[in-house]
Amino acid sequence: MGGSGLGRFSLIVTDLDGCLLDSRGRMPGDFMRVVDACEKAGIVLCACSGRAVEGVATPLGEAATHMALITDNGARIWKGGELRFVRTIPRELWMRVVMEGRRHPGLVVILTTRWGAFTDAAMPYDAETARELVKFYPSWKVLDAASFEGDVIKVSLMYMDDIEKNILPYFMPLEDGGLDVKCTAYTWMDIGKKGISKGTGIADLQRLTGIGKEETAVFGDYLNDIPMAAVARCSFAPANSHPEVKKAFTHLIADHDTWSVSRAILALAEGRMPEAAPAAACRPRPKAIDNLRGDPDRIRDSEEEEEGPERTYRDGGAVNECWPSGDW
Repeated sequence: MGGSGLGRFSLIVTDLDGCLLDSRGRMPGDFMRVVDACEKAGIVLCACSGRAVEGVATPLGEAATHMALITDNGARIWKGGELRFVRTIPRELWMRVVMEGRRHPGLVVILTTRWGAFTDAAMPYDAETARELVKFYPSWKVLDAASFEGDVIKVSLMYMDDIEKNILPYFMPLEDGGLDVKCTAYTWMDIGKKGISKGTGIADLQRLTGIGKEETAVFGDYLNDIPMAAVARCSFAPANSHPEVKKAFTHLIADHDTWSVSRAILALAEGRMPEAAPAAACRPRPKAIDNLRGDPDRIRDSEEEEEGPERTYRDGGAVNECWPSGDW
């Protein structure tokens, strides 16, 4: 790619909050220019978020129809408004989260399902909490989670006062039972089936598109973004990123409030080296990064069942469905 020394990229993946979006949750005003540049260069541009699809598509606006979307921390892949891939959590696992959540006043449990988002009726919340909730879930319904029998894709927890300090320790024991527990922001945690991450979501997208790791660049800022580094040749962290992300990623760019991510994506699409520090080219990734939970080489411990052009992966009661990719 030009004289950047990075080579060509065919897939560029970016997180939203703390990354592509500024600290007020706003998109860059000229982002469609970035989208157009990627399309012209033949690059698949993807948003990868812990949000459900409605929470991803809303801030992206028109751009969402031109992009691939990895939602729910890697559990679902969307393209052209169509669901292409989904992974679900066995009921006995997500119910453990619900029951523990009911022990903590002020905590909100959100179930992301095939039919939208639901909050647990047993856990009421105030207007301030509802305003925070709507930023990430534009719409939701209320139900008694214990009576729900449908597929659950992800469980999110919201707590308005430092969830990492005040809530995370109570849920960490669930990791021994087959769940991954991740803080995704000051007020948010996401819980999914062990082995599902943003890294596995990108790996699934790579398989669907035929694009390899060496052709992939990623952007992320928080702890749930770290698995992205294992499936990309280059990884870019804004200056506002969590210290562990800065250690794991290959490049450091300016703070997200300067629209550094959109400017860096445009540079890659146009064959230029983004304004990055401390390295002018990718430095070797620490071996420890490849040993993170969610390594895509480990995501399918169970036998694949061939079902014509589609595939279904069955693992511990969860069903992972893959649809024919069509045109990307």
